[in-house]
Amino acid sequence: MTTYYCPDPIQSTQFIPGTNTPANGGQLFFYQGGTSTKVTVWKDNAAAVAWANPIVLDSGGNLPAGGEVWQQTAQPLKVVFAPSNDTDPPTSPYWTKDNLHGLNDPALLPAASEWLTTITPTFVSANQANYAGDVRATFTAGTRLKSLVTAGTSYGTITSVVFSAGSTAVGIDTALSIALDAGLSSTFIALLQGDNTESVPLLQGGRMLFMDSTDNTKMGGFDLSAIASSTNVTLPFSAIVTSAAQGASMVLLAATTVASSATVDFLSGINSSYDVHKIVFDSLVPTAGSTGIQLRASIDGGATYLSTSIYFTARSDLDSTSSTNAFFFAASSRIALQDVIAVTGIVGKYGYGEINCYLLAGNFNKGFDFSVSELGSGSLYQSRGNGFIATSNACNAIRLAFGTGFISTGTFYLYGIKKS
Repeated sequence: MTTYYCPDPIQSTQFIPGTNTPANGGQLFFYQGGTSTKVTVWKDNAAAVAWANPIVLDSGGNLPAGGEVWQQTAQPLKVVFAPSNDTDPPTSPYWTKDNLHGLNDPALLPAASEWLTTITPTFVSANQANYAGDVRATFTAGTRLKSLVTAGTSYGTITSVVFSAGSTAVGIDTALSIALDAGLSSTFIALLQGDNTESVPLLQGGRMLFMDSTDNTKMGGFDLSAIASSTNVTLPFSAIVTSAAQGASMVLLAATTVASSATVDFLSGINSSYDVHKIVFDSLVPTAGSTGIQLRASIDGGATYLSTSIYFTARSDLDSTSSTNAFFFAASSRIALQDVIAVTGIVGKYGYGEINCYLLAGNFNKGFDFSVSELGSGSLYQSRGNGFIATSNACNAIRLAFGTGFISTGTFYLYGIKKS
């Protein structure tokens, strides 16, 4: 059983009222708060030993043997202090203390709320309430307001506050909730004011959510699942401001690491929610030499992949020989992002690169541009190019694979980019 320390004056020396005489043999009776039903109180916080009820005080008016009184959690007490010769129940008590709560008992604390009660409002219209007196210090534009009306609970934002002729008119925007009506009975103002003069710190472990400005059913937060344990990540505010100013955003849609896989397929996330889809890869190693990485696209979610009317051009450079190869394919079955360079391919080449994909249905051709690099045998191989697939349908799946053999290892990321 959980107990809490009973408050004074129960623990203190008791005197006969109006005198300095200790209440020798005085009696303390304990009842359930607001009733005449006796309850048990305890000598210790473990509730191991109960007091007699009533407790008979010693000759000095104190609890016997320097004792303490502990009461059960969530149980307010009524305590009656009576003379030593009074009856049980007492008929001539010295005093009565009702609804005494155990010290720091959380069960009896009022529930915390982010809303503060205001004075009684007077309904004026669907978006206005009046308050007696000058309450401009309480109501500020931009502050949230909760109102109880006939239709239920209305949530709104204060838009205007005007004091005139002994009354304050408060304008309220309830467009995303219930309008005010003649049944308006009370209002509650948000703990934080709308003038940005107050703030609440986010405690460690707390979760920050952001609400859409026009639809309060849309909320979002940060997904930290990809961050390693015991790692603190700082998000530069300047980067957020720059991105917002440019009106663009990039979202990680998928990430996958493969080993000895024939293909890497992106079958979800490629849709009209984004204007451009970007694929980034690194640590890419083929199982066979003299082979290049290739891209194909699908218009049926990956059930089949387009193999006609595909065009691309690219330029490949090899730094060890300063050689350059340019290649162009018409009506190909795939886009070669890194074709076979005019040297013997080396199994274990390390590749990295990125591909931008323009796949929406609005354009007749679905475009791609890419930059792919390989490191092998002390040399750097690089391809840069672009291509398109002649189809008016939106592409909704992408496949990557080597021309020969499997992907030995590699990590691939799919991002979605919105222009605005």
